[in-house]
Amino acid sequence: MDAKQRLLQRLNAKRDEAEDLCSKLVQIPSITPVYGGNTTDIARFIKGYLEDNGAKVETHDFGSGAVSVTSSLIGRSTSPRLILYGHMDVVPTGDESRWSFPPFCGEVRDGNVLGRGAGDMKGGLASVITTYLAFHDADIEFDGTLTLAIAPDEEKWIAVEDGLGTQWWLLKTKRLQGDACIMGEPTGLTTVSIGEKGEYWIKVTTKGIPAHATAPILGENAIEKMMKALEAIRSISDERISPPPELSGVVESSKAIVAESMARQGFKGKAEEAGKLLDHVVVNIGEIQGGTMTNVVPDKCIAKLALVLPMGLDTEKAAQKLDELLVKAGVDDATFERFSGEMAGSPTFTAPAERIVKLVCENATEILNITPNIQIATGPGDSNVYRRMGVRTINYGPAGRGMHSFDEAVSAKDLTLAAKVYAGAVVDFLRSD
Repeated sequence: MDAKQRLLQRLNAKRDEAEDLCSKLVQIPSITPVYGGNTTDIARFIKGYLEDNGAKVETHDFGSGAVSVTSSLIGRSTSPRLILYGHMDVVPTGDESRWSFPPFCGEVRDGNVLGRGAGDMKGGLASVITTYLAFHDADIEFDGTLTLAIAPDEEKWIAVEDGLGTQWWLLKTKRLQGDACIMGEPTGLTTVSIGEKGEYWIKVTTKGIPAHATAPILGENAIEKMMKALEAIRSISDERISPPPELSGVVESSKAIVAESMARQGFKGKAEEAGKLLDHVVVNIGEIQGGTMTNVVPDKCIAKLALVLPMGLDTEKAAQKLDELLVKAGVDDATFERFSGEMAGSPTFTAPAERIVKLVCENATEILNITPNIQIATGPGDSNVYRRMGVRTINYGPAGRGMHSFDEAVSAKDLTLAAKVYAGAVVDFLRSD
């Protein structure tokens, strides 16, 4: 029996472990630290779980309740290096009275694990941990290094340095190293995500001249100028952005995947607009402040916006376009500056021809008898950080429902199925032939 079959057989024999682990992970509240939560307890549990199964573990305490966990297996050489990634932080539960079950129950019901974070992404986290331990126990000869990396702050980065989060710091300091990475994010087992849009947050400022409200012609209204500036900035979303040639087909097929997902989640009326999420800039006006009193012409206004950038538009080009639009609208004295780190900036992708993409797709076909779709995701995440640090990264994991909403859940059977695909890809990536 070859190494892959031996590993898959081990996962079959322990198919309930991923489900049980996911349930236990959900039962440990781990709201992302930036929103007042804490990942100390869940990190302690994962560390103990790994050590009880014979793995050597390192923890990295970043303060503010954020603790990262890493563990590595080294074969007959240190290269190639493959990372299995999961994040343990979750978003807040919202109004708990609107849940049909306690948000942190972790109950298994009707073939699903229930609770906040089950889909995003304690299901995928349980799958990567199960794969890692199966590989650890299987006594397989391999070349290279397999690393398990578990993040505490994917939902909202803590400001370790330059506001860029724990994973960026671990990669920068080489405490975490990899040539490729499989992230267990909830794509669904029929989809491999190879790229994420960028994120460009800007603060826009307009200035005016104060005057009494009875004679506004004597002043200059900063809020009215801001209204013009925001209308100009919003118009950046009117233009279709052409992706790099190697991604043109992927972007087009991703539109159908996103539309289908929206329809499945009950947003059928919005599904027709899904395509624009992938080849247009998405603009959200998130905050606005201006004025001092109702009877005073405001002399200053500040707005904060999130721009989500499609493939083919980096932050530098976006800034140039915004300058041009503001000048055209006659508010060229409006200023803007970014207030998010560069790692959260331009979109990134792993080329469809990369080995890690092919191996995950091949193993999904071989083991699950499906041919995965290749997709560009509509938003950014830690994979952007990994790619910017030179790690060829893909997302592939069990899909959840109710993610970032109420009644979150993940399919229990998909946890082991995902682990099998990971296991096959790991063996092929680190094969010793």
